[in-house]
Amino acid sequence: MPGTVKRRCHCKDPGTRKELGTACPLRKQSKHGEWEYRDRLTTSDGRRSYRRGGFARRADAEEHGRKVHNLIALAHDEPHDVKRVGDLLFGLKRGARLPEPEEIRRKLGLKGDLSASVSLASWLDEWLQSKKRNLRATTWETYELHIRIYLTPMLGHIPLDRLRPEHIDEMLDRIYERNTEIADARAEGRRPLIEGYNRKRYQVIKNNTIRRVLETLRNALNSAIDKRRITLSPLVGVEWPSPDDAEAVTWTPEEVAAFLDFLDSKPVEIAAMFRLVLFHGPRRGEVLGARWSGFDDEVGLLRIRRTYVSLSGGVGESTPKTPSGNRDLYLDRGTCDMLRKIHVRQSEARLQLGEAYEDNDLIFCKATGEPWSPRHLSRMWTTAVAESCLPRIKLHEGRHTSATLSLEAEVDIKTVSKRMGHSKTGFTRDKYQHVRPKLLDDASAKVVDLVERHRRKRGSDVADGTGGRPPHDRLWPFCVRLS
Repeated sequence: MPGTVKRRCHCKDPGTRKELGTACPLRKQSKHGEWEYRDRLTTSDGRRSYRRGGFARRADAEEHGRKVHNLIALAHDEPHDVKRVGDLLFGLKRGARLPEPEEIRRKLGLKGDLSASVSLASWLDEWLQSKKRNLRATTWETYELHIRIYLTPMLGHIPLDRLRPEHIDEMLDRIYERNTEIADARAEGRRPLIEGYNRKRYQVIKNNTIRRVLETLRNALNSAIDKRRITLSPLVGVEWPSPDDAEAVTWTPEEVAAFLDFLDSKPVEIAAMFRLVLFHGPRRGEVLGARWSGFDDEVGLLRIRRTYVSLSGGVGESTPKTPSGNRDLYLDRGTCDMLRKIHVRQSEARLQLGEAYEDNDLIFCKATGEPWSPRHLSRMWTTAVAESCLPRIKLHEGRHTSATLSLEAEVDIKTVSKRMGHSKTGFTRDKYQHVRPKLLDDASAKVVDLVERHRRKRGSDVADGTGGRPPHDRLWPFCVRLS
């Protein structure tokens, strides 16, 4: 310990109000005054006097000096790092504890700021702003929602480099406690008692939503690792909730036919949009982004190149979710006939409104030519399904229905995948082939029929005297001939 330790009292002369120092008559008493550690440390501003007092015992002051020099030793005489440690020590407030050696060692290795401990909320905000230029608008808004509703209120106060798996587990426990309170309140017909709840409506948060929140946190922490703010993601060791197993509901061919009959009484624009979803499977934003310039009436071709998305500030135009989303749909004759009628109606509206008509080249739009919101399209679907008295399914489940019916019609899986805008056929098979009971019955019947055909063939072989037994080499080694 190169520094020095001295005892000091703050007694003052009643007349001059100056400290007595060594002239204090009580100085010889062992418990009078306090102990102080003094040293000269290297900082970015050169050598500076370092003094820390307030220690009741000499041993406490000496222990503080040893800790100071242990921290400086972590710099391994590297001039730049020695200055950084010195700046850290002078930046500590009076009475603040010295940082742990492991914390300084890690920060030295990461080349980060030793004195600053960025909160998770600050890092999430910094990370979110950096992602704004590269992410789709809808993805960015989803990240922003997760951070604003869940991560910042529950974890934002924790320093980034001190976030631990236990903190994340506590967040998950709080979410599940809220879910329990909301469910109990609904059953009892009362308002949930949740302190600090920051959403407009009380909703039970499903596991899939919780998993997406954790995915947002994981992306932010991985970025912190890449920028050497932390060394290990605290999500390692956190047990994620299991995915929800809710399977999408689809319509049978009979129900689709009944819905199309019901749509005959609706405006042709609504009937055409929903017919397009059920027969050809575009996403709702792709329906609203369809343009006349991408429609070839002669061959019945509709090119999917643009899409509309719902944003907090209104409606935004974008590209399909994946490169394979840019695709060509070959429409049936009935849908093409509907589109021709829509084109005539839009031409009439354009003449009536004149300059007030907003021509965006959209096939499906408002009477003024403005684009519909995807959320509004979903609401129109929900209303139409309720009025038709058919089993309720979501608009996106209409897309599931299109894929399932295509597979039931024995359309090649690769063709279905291309029509859906998927890059891999395996995803189409696993995600959209919702097998209905009728298909399961057909599958069982086909298996039984296959076996029965062989049984009948075996029976005819017995009648012919061939015995109906498989060749001997097919039986070996499963059968042993007894002597």
